[in-house]
Amino acid sequence: MEGHNKLKASTKKDSAKARIKRLSKIVEDFLEKDFSTEELIADPERIDELRQLLEENLWCGSLDPHDPDWSFSIEVNDPDNPDEQIAVEENIKEGATTLLNFHDSLRRGFWSAFRKRILDSLNNTAAPTNEGIPDEYAGLSDYGYLDTGDHTIEVDLSGSQTVHISLGDKIVFFHSGFDAVRLLMDLIQGQPKDIFKVCPDCGRIYIKTSDHKRMFCSQLCASRFLQRKKRGNNPEAFKEYHKVYYHKTLKTKRRAPGSKQ
Repeated sequence: MEGHNKLKASTKKDSAKARIKRLSKIVEDFLEKDFSTEELIADPERIDELRQLLEENLWCGSLDPHDPDWSFSIEVNDPDNPDEQIAVEENIKEGATTLLNFHDSLRRGFWSAFRKRILDSLNNTAAPTNEGIPDEYAGLSDYGYLDTGDHTIEVDLSGSQTVHISLGDKIVFFHSGFDAVRLLMDLIQGQPKDIFKVCPDCGRIYIKTSDHKRMFCSQLCASRFLQRKKRGNNPEAFKEYHKVYYHKTLKTKRRAPGSKQ
């Protein structure tokens, strides 16, 4: 029995860890990033990476592949066929539009309001909004809810979304636009607040996925932050270091085979 309980606890722990890692991917690589139509159309591989990111970390296989709201580019089977090339270009545009629609739905529908509340709470500037909590929720205070740290947020589950319906032999609703916000909320449900961190360099939110000490959302931000700190503490030493480093790099390049002397 003891071994069974340990296995059960281990499985639960792994599951919780997996959820945090999924949330980390969605927040850091999708929600906290900005995208444009032009940028995505110019990089079809990026479209495919983001499509895969959402399918694996948000829907986890629960998305209907026939959902017309989830349309992406196709591969070129005949590069010499101009009609197929045109079709591929149209599908790339459709894929970019699909991603931007879901990016907007998740941000506008939920993440923007939630993000503000998390930042306020982490900075201790949050103003609780539980004064108007309905009477039917009053008893929840006995279970540790609705205390001074509780807040309400506006969640837009519909916006201008359209639900597609298939009326064949069986009736099928395609509602990925609605499911996206709900699944993101399910992923955050029950998570400790302290897994949400703010990068001191760029201000983006990132997720703490392990006990490893991590202060920045990326290596780039960590490098920029430390460089600024060094420059601020000793500007002359910083300038001299980079001058020496520059000449050292230049010499290495000149010695490289095939380089111009």
